[in-house]
Amino acid sequence: MPRRLGRLASAVLAVLLLVACTSNGSTPAPSGTSSPTGRVAGWRADLAGLIPRVAALHPDLADAVPAALTAEVSHLEQQVPSLNDDQLMAGVMRLTTHLAVHGRDGHTGLFVWGQGNRAVHSLPLRLWFFSDGLYVESQLAGTDLIGSRIVGIGGHPLDAVMRRIDPLIPRDNASTVLLLRPRFLLVPELLHGVGLVAGVGPEEVVDEVPLDVVDRDGRHRSVDVAPVPIARYNRWAGFYGLHLVPRPGVGYLTHIDDVLWHAVLRRERTLYVGYNRVELLDFDEVEAIRRLARSPGIDKVVVDVRHNYGGETDEDEPLLDVLADPRVGRPGRLYLLTGRNTFSAASLFAAKLVRRTPVIVVGEPMGGAPTAYGNSVDVTLHHSGLVVSVSTTRAVGVSAHDRRTTIVPDVAVSLSSGDYFAGRDPVLQAALDDGR
Repeated sequence: MPRRLGRLASAVLAVLLLVACTSNGSTPAPSGTSSPTGRVAGWRADLAGLIPRVAALHPDLADAVPAALTAEVSHLEQQVPSLNDDQLMAGVMRLTTHLAVHGRDGHTGLFVWGQGNRAVHSLPLRLWFFSDGLYVESQLAGTDLIGSRIVGIGGHPLDAVMRRIDPLIPRDNASTVLLLRPRFLLVPELLHGVGLVAGVGPEEVVDEVPLDVVDRDGRHRSVDVAPVPIARYNRWAGFYGLHLVPRPGVGYLTHIDDVLWHAVLRRERTLYVGYNRVELLDFDEVEAIRRLARSPGIDKVVVDVRHNYGGETDEDEPLLDVLADPRVGRPGRLYLLTGRNTFSAASLFAAKLVRRTPVIVVGEPMGGAPTAYGNSVDVTLHHSGLVVSVSTTRAVGVSAHDRRTTIVPDVAVSLSSGDYFAGRDPVLQAALDDGR
């Protein structure tokens, strides 16, 4: 039977999974709902039970729990009376990034926007880290911030903000952090928990978050952005909410929801294959790709997994068989486009393709490792309502001993904000131009 490599959290893979979860944000936050004594006891019970429950699931902790991890939990337990709920949430997030002894575990962590989690909010923006900075791609209400570059949050320079947030982000590698960071930056409770913004009132609610931006015309300004409930955000952005926002008429940003699709670029004599989910493949689509890939009218085959965040680890075999055919996977003929969204089962697919064919990898390093942890399950902390995603297996791409955290592209290409907003695809263009 196929194995599901996991959800990039109960929220990042569905890892992510994909329905805009209407239950998000429906569970009341514990703040103010119990006496101070009950609150302290509740949080301490959550923390005391966390490591034993996780150790029963995660393969790195099956034999022993590192003493440093136990000490970290104990230290946070002692601090409960002096920390607010947002600070404690941030503390739990930091703890969960230390659960995997060997790293390569972007599935284990606290994805605060995930289904059933403690009620949080989000700024109503879609963000992306381009090669020239952090930009607003889309806006839930209005358009005045689209195309703006964010240079500060809460009066803090962006570099300082990332230094506070990055230690809380689950990861296989640096590209996972680059992928996930925007969603964490949007959560005001988290910004409050690490001391970047102030709360107001007895429950320390964050009313608005000040953003320092550079407008499309180069003008610096500060804007106060009001958050929305996470359920509303997820209905708008999607439960995953980490892809580049599609733009009309831009080929690589279309068909993102299709598992597998193709197009023939006749002028370039190239077969373009979009592979967006490692799931059961349509037989007719696979056969159409097989026929075209073998055709004498096709000089190159380009497989794009930049939108593929994983799925079922064994469902890639039909496509691998097509691409590993010597008539298809010849030197200089087969290309693989990767990016930060190439994660989980998709990163295993990439590792297998690199092992079986002379494929040329173009783009960004993958967000997933060639051999990584996955098959995550949820552990709910009952007082706080936090839901921790915990990997239960190590999924192998080509070797259980593979210690790589990613696959470094043969041709490294990044996307600038100018490329994105102009509808250009420099990654695909690099593949088309290679060898000519």
